[in-house]
Amino acid sequence: MAATLHVDLNSTNPTAPYASRDTAAKEIQTAVNAAIDGDTVQVWDGHYMLLSEITVSKAITVQSANGPETTIVDGQGSVRCFYLESTTCVIE
Repeated sequence: MAATLHVDLNSTNPTAPYASRDTAAKEIQTAVNAAIDGDTVQVWDGHYMLLSEITVSKAITVQSANGPETTIVDGQGSVRCFYLESTTCVIE
């Protein structure tokens, strides 16, 4: 059964399996690593400044909770934001 894992920059209690916003991961890569094929990683509003690229090697969906106007993934001009190792992953 597919699950939704949450990511929130302001999470105060990041706890696997990141099943709610109250226990959301603080970093996108953390939730991606915990996801399995078919899962969705829901990224809540914020400006996510990356120090390294996010590698996605599973058949998962990584999606903004409220759209691109409120969720920014920023490689700061020096880091590629996503490296997609699976042709079946989706970035929304």
